[in-house]
Amino acid sequence: CDMAHTPLPREAVDVVVYCLALMGTELTQYLLEANRVLKNGGQLLIAEVESRFDNVDNFVKEVEKLGFKLKSLDKQHTVFFFLHFVKTKDPPVKKQKLPALQLKPCLYKKR
Repeated sequence: CDMAHTPLPREAVDVVVYCLALMGTELTQYLLEANRVLKNGGQLLIAEVESRFDNVDNFVKEVEKLGFKLKSLDKQHTVFFFLHFVKTKDPPVKKQKLPALQLKPCLYKKR
């Protein structure tokens, strides 16, 4: 299944979870699809490796431009960030207004 084009109808689900799943190159498209399938007020949960973020606060601002509002950001874990968003509106229609979200590749420690 292509995460940017799921077979789900519009506003069909209450929760979308991306747990170590934002590994592709089309993050903006993945989050637009999450917005499309989420009911208004639906929850978007993201668990991602801390080392993938240049600046998690900037990432949050960009996700919020896609129709989400940050409810909580847990930075307490030493390896992961846990982000909880709520869908507040549909994303902007004009493509030029969409952010180009990016995350860095995962860094692994040799053991």
